Amino acid sequence: MCGPAAIPLQQDGDSSVPEEACSSLEELEAREKELTERVPALLERMNDASTQVNTLEAEFNAAQARYKRLLTEWSKLYEDLRAQHGGAISGAIDRTRPYFEAASALEVERSREKCASRALLIAKKQQARAEAELKSIEDRFCYGAHEVMLRPGQQDLLSASTAQVLQRRRERKTCELERSCAAQAVREARAQLDAELSKVGASAIRSVKPCFALLQQLQGALTCEQDRISVLTESVRAAKAAYSGSLRELDQISEAVHEARRGYKISARDRQVQVEDDAPACVDQVA
Repeated sequence: MCGPAAIPLQQDGDSSVPEEACSSLEELEAREKELTERVPALLERMNDASTQVNTLEAEFNAAQARYKRLLTEWSKLYEDLRAQHGGAISGAIDRTRPYFEAASALEVERSREKCASRALLIAKKQQARAEAELKSIEDRFCYGAHEVMLRPGQQDLLSASTAQVLQRRRERKTCELERSCAAQAVREARAQLDAELSKVGASAIRSVKPCFALLQQLQGALTCEQDRISVLTESVRAAKAAYSGSLRELDQISEAVHEARRGYKISARDRQVQVEDDAPACVDQVA
């Protein structure tokens, strides 16, 4: 895709000459060089993103498997504790279980809120980088301060950078919404924990807390795995977005090269027709 042979001419019925069509082969080659200068970097970025996606998805599957195993161990340990203690302690374990489940749920939501906050921070940085890149392109083309006529390749680059900024802004808004929802979930989980505490009382909770200490150890491991799963999910999404963004930019470059070649082809054909039209007049003048 980096040279003329890698991007074939499009075949279509439109015979109109594109704006600022190349009038010589040298000009066409210069235009293609300008358009394709970012291709190697984009291909490298796509390869890196593809590798990252594969690695992250493997880690995600492993984290899910660990989470399921820990959840099975937690359930088995709970039943073993009930069978071991029996009597009043067993009843207390059953009565206080909603409280400890609410406490675990609160830890999960807190973990989710932390992940959402990290994702928002990343989204803000990505938006800032995209906006800085757009400003750099605008400054390079002297665009924005006054009316300028951009060449097709420059316009494509500016359009791609603008689209990237808009995409990053949408991602930031999505992250802001996710963090807001996570914060609300934390408030609701805390309220549920307080409600369960008022039902069973602090003394009942203290009497069975040693039994739940082992459960809480497993719950901590579960929370860590859930946190890891959330982070990996966001990382996979970001890597796939980077891959798709590079692919879209490559498509835009390809279309721009096709347009430049089509314009050169039509311009050359028009020049040939003009030469043929002028030929009889030259013969008459000689005669």
